[in-house]
This record gives sequence, C-alpha cells and structure tokens, in this order.
Amino acid sequence: MKNKRPGGVVLVALILALMFLFQCERTPTPSVFQNKPPERPDPVITEILPPGKAIAGISAVTVKGKNFSPDTAENSVFFGATRAKMISASETELVVRAPDIVEDSIPVRVSVRGAWLYSNVVYYSLEEAAIEYGLYGLENEDLYGITVDTEENLYVSLNPFRLDKITPDGVRHDNWGKTTGVLNAKRMKVGPGGYIYLVKHNTRIYRIPLSGGTSSTYISGLPGRVYDFDFDPDGNIYAGGNGDYLMFIDGNKNVSTVADYPDVYIKGVRVLNGYVYVAGTQGDTLAAVWRNKINGPGNLAPRELVFNLTAANIMEGIELLSFAFDADGNMYLGTNAPDPIIVVKADQNYSAFEPLYPGYLLPDVFDMAWGTGTYLYVTRRANSGANSTTRIIRINVQKKSAPYYGRGQ
Repeated sequence: MKNKRPGGVVLVALILALMFLFQCERTPTPSVFQNKPPERPDPVITEILPPGKAIAGISAVTVKGKNFSPDTAENSVFFGATRAKMISASETELVVRAPDIVEDSIPVRVSVRGAWLYSNVVYYSLEEAAIEYGLYGLENEDLYGITVDTEENLYVSLNPFRLDKITPDGVRHDNWGKTTGVLNAKRMKVGPGGYIYLVKHNTRIYRIPLSGGTSSTYISGLPGRVYDFDFDPDGNIYAGGNGDYLMFIDGNKNVSTVADYPDVYIKGVRVLNGYVYVAGTQGDTLAAVWRNKINGPGNLAPRELVFNLTAANIMEGIELLSFAFDADGNMYLGTNAPDPIIVVKADQNYSAFEPLYPGYLLPDVFDMAWGTGTYLYVTRRANSGANSTTRIIRINVQKKSAPYYGRGQ
C-alpha cells in the first residue's frame, strides 16, 4: 500500500491562496472623490486693481474675476506664500489689504473652499509707502525748501547758501547751486524762463537757472515779507508771508496788494482752478486754509474759509506748516501732528479728512513738492532740544499732483 504525500495538498492550498491575494490586489480601493464633482468651479483672476502695483501694508487691492464666494471666510488670496487679509467678497470681486512685503512680480492666486484647484497666477508688485531720499541726516545738514522740475529732478535748499540736486535715480549732487543772499530758502518753485524761484521770508524774490550757478535777485522792495508764493497760468505771482495781505506781481514786475489777511502768518500759497488758496495761522489759535476767487489777474474776491484745522481737534497746538493738492483737488496739509499729513477731501466740500498712511510717517512736514508722477517729496524737520533731525522723504501717494502752472503742468 502506497503512502499519500501531504506535499501535494499543501502546494494546491498555497496556489489557491496566492490567487486570492492577487485578485484582492486588483480590486481598487474605494475613493471619497470617486464620481463626486467639485462643489464649485475653480476661481479665475481677470484683473487686479490698482493696475500693476500698490503700497505694501496699506493699499486695498481688488482682485476681479469669477467663481469666488460671497462669504469672505471661504476665499483666500495669496501674494506668494503670504495670505492677505480679506476685506470684502462677492462672486466676482475680492478686496484685500496688501500684505506688508516689498517685492516686484509677486505671484498672486486665489483659492476658494469647495473648488479643487487654485486660480490662474497674476503677477503684481508691492512698493514701500515712503523712503528716505538723498541720504541726508548723516551730517549736520539743515534742510528747508524743495521743488521738482519736469524731469523729476529734486532741488533742496540747505543752510548755508547751498542748493543740492537729486536726480531721479536718487544720486545727490552737492553744491549744484549757490544762493547769494538766501541763507535758507523757505520755499522754492520751478517757474517761467527756466529758473527756480526762491524766497527766504524777506521782501525779495530770488531766482537761479535750472542749469545751476549762483542765484540773483528777481525783484526787491516788496511791500511785505514773502514766505511762500505760486504762479498762475499766465506766469503772474501771488505771494504772502506775515505782512497782513496777499501780493500780486505781474510779468513786468508790477506789484500790488490784492487781498487782506490781517494777523495771518501765511505759510502756503497755491493757485488752482480759478482760486488762490492760502494756508497759515491767524493769531495764536487758528490754523486754517482760506481761498480767494480770481476775478481777473490781480483782482480777487473776498476770502472765504475752506478748512479750519484747529477746529478739527486732531491735536492740541497743531501747526499748519505746508500744503499741496492732488489731481482730484484733495488738500494735503503738512503739520506737526503724530500722523503729520492730513488729507482733506474735495468731494465732500473739504469737510472730511483723514491722515495719510497713519503710523508710517513722522512729523514735522516743513515743505512739500509733488513730482511729475505719484511721488510727493517732503522735508521733515524734527526738533528736540539742541538736536535737529532733517530728512527728505519720498512718499508714494498713488495720485498725481494738481496742475502746477509754474513748471508748465
């Protein structure tokens, strides 16, 4: 009788087990995504505003497109790896605060909860709100009036008897000009004939060629001291200081007093849209902006109050030091306040105001000069006892200047 070998049975069992395991491996694992469509279509970016660039940490940036969620919590906008703070949302528009990163060509993309994929990428730039300009402050340099020409060259008055020029690439040219008789120019303006006109709060107006050199007296013997001045579209000058009135100087250097400003220390004069605007202090208590309608050359209507800075209660003892206008007619008031530039809104009849870039700028704003683009240059003079800090600050306000007639724009 033959004995049965158990090896055959074992071999058959092993083959059957391997076949079972092989069959199990070929069975797909169930997926939670199997046959389940996305909750919503993928987001798409079509445009980002303001176009091309914004101010890091400050600007509200609008991302336009489609397939966004109206629920702010369901959207994310990324600048590179940084998620921006959401302000508002709709199906076609997301508004976020620009993150505080300064960089060119940042990839921006959107994700929406319920969509499988990110949006397309759009590249965007974020710039600094303000930078120190010209490398001043390393030496004992006192800075005063500034002005900008049509080529974006900045001119700076320094004490003593010195003018510097800073080219658009930021390179400083010391002693570009000499200011004979002008120890420190309170205000400077590019004006007709290829000159920079200067005043030092006396009864003269000086000028120096844009090519440099030495200043000379343009007119003397004025009936009052001149702290600031401006040109009208015909090249006539309106000027004022603390002489109790506004002066008019025509192209032939004929002089007349054209508006009464009793007890007003005029710190700023600006001609715009058929008015002469005057900024200054009256007595010891009132800091304000007034204006006179221009009925004709040298013919002004009585003054009217435009904005009472003292009544705004921004701070006790606020000083109005300088002012400027943007292309929309908004006023920018330079002060000694902690947030030193106050923007007064033209579209609300100069009744609404707000600080420019709160927390980013330092007092005091002694003078302002708008360039040909969106840069506002300011002289900052901060006094502390025997120490004085003076700097030029270039601020990107994202707006252009109102027309400036002296330099032809």
